[in-house]
Amino acid sequence: AVQDVIRITVQPESQVVAEGTQVALTCCATGPPGLTYQWFCGRQEVPGATSPELVIDTASLAGQPEWYICRVNCGATFTFSRWAHVQVEKSSPSSASGYCPTMAGLQILRQPRPCRLAEGDTLALECRAIGNPPPQYQWFRNRRPVEGAQAPQLQVKLVTTAERGSYSCRVFNLFHEVWSQEVDVEIGEGPRQTSVTPHLLCSQAGVSLSVTTPPSPVLAATDKVALLIGNMHYLHHKQLQAPIVDVHALGALLRQLDFKVVSLLDLRKAEMQMAVDEFLLLLDKGVYAGLLYYAGHGYENFGNSFMVPIDAPSAYTSEHCLCVQHVLREMQQRRTGLNIFLLDMCRKR
Repeated sequence: AVQDVIRITVQPESQVVAEGTQVALTCCATGPPGLTYQWFCGRQEVPGATSPELVIDTASLAGQPEWYICRVNCGATFTFSRWAHVQVEKSSPSSASGYCPTMAGLQILRQPRPCRLAEGDTLALECRAIGNPPPQYQWFRNRRPVEGAQAPQLQVKLVTTAERGSYSCRVFNLFHEVWSQEVDVEIGEGPRQTSVTPHLLCSQAGVSLSVTTPPSPVLAATDKVALLIGNMHYLHHKQLQAPIVDVHALGALLRQLDFKVVSLLDLRKAEMQMAVDEFLLLLDKGVYAGLLYYAGHGYENFGNSFMVPIDAPSAYTSEHCLCVQHVLREMQQRRTGLNIFLLDMCRKR
């Protein structure tokens, strides 16, 4: 197979860079003599970009994020690197922005929200992320760690003014670290306010809402999250080329619709299960739409469809795969307003 001949050893990394600077992307591969490189911006070849390193002048990006990928050839055989995303910021990039440094790194999908409470209320903040390896959490108040606050949710009952301040969450795993946005928690007397402001609800949901002090505040579900999985480089089965392009194209469209998108490529079974489990945790009553897309090998057996991970053995069974119907039932049990499951796979072995 192509991927057995050419192996990419250094993948290009997504980056956030300051306006007016240069950024370098690197792709290195091993294989037979005579490897050649060609960089692409989206689906278009970058003229003259035929070396392992691509230097980009950010002035040419005009503030628009771009996606880059490198094709490595040896004669008629070839393979592609991962996609790398280059985002130009007008100021220096900040770790608090929540930007994911690699497509398979860490990405925050649910940010904590500011709130105003009265003494005796319960403080509840939440930060949800997805990553490989799975993310860990540490909450901070006024830039200092909160003792024992190492879960996605931070809950403090019977708050006093001692709990007021600025809160943020550090999300990390063995290879990556990212910070949530910092939010203010106000505690005092007076009318309480939901963590979503009327202005935000109006801009996102197109409704008019005034917040008073009802016993059970009414929240509008506005979040939209999507998990895109593309499997190509199978260890024991035919290699696929289309999923990387399809995942990129669909991800770009969903971002235009204000979806929070996580794109993952070439997942083993344990990684697929972990990604789906983390995705399901995000589907709650605060989420309007949840979308799961899979492109890769698949099959159908007695009315059930199965997604095949890249490490499935040559004679795989349902035990080596993820059942579509099981995942769909899990999605339907959540309190999401709309669930969408898209499959781009064969249903025959």
